[in-house]
Amino acid sequence: GAVDRSKGSGTVSSTFDPPPGQRYTAVSSGTQCTFLLRSDGLVDRTTSFGTIDATIQAPNGVPYAAINTQFCTEMVSMSEHDDCTQGANYLVRMDGVVDRILWTRRSVQKPIAPPPPTKY
Repeated sequence: GAVDRSKGSGTVSSTFDPPPGQRYTAVSSGTQCTFLLRSDGLVDRTTSFGTIDATIQAPNGVPYAAINTQFCTEMVSMSEHDDCTQGANYLVRMDGVVDRILWTRRSVQKPIAPPPPTKY
């Protein structure tokens, strides 16, 4: 149920321990933040230093069932250096709705409901 964090070379730099009675069931790691899905349906977020800085709950309280795999897209800035952005992340709820969240925020930006009777 715990998750090891590595900053490179496969060496464990810290370990994320879930709250008592819970376990982490999925991890989505990115360049700016990492999301950890807990067995109680909440999602922990970390942005640096190996600490949890937010716990995300769906606006209606429905547990989360899955989290997306993150990817980084290249972004051209005004300088000569290319930058990388993580963009949005998606959290799938047990009721079939997907919640969109930006890595810079600690709460859901926009729920995305599938057309009836479909579930994501």
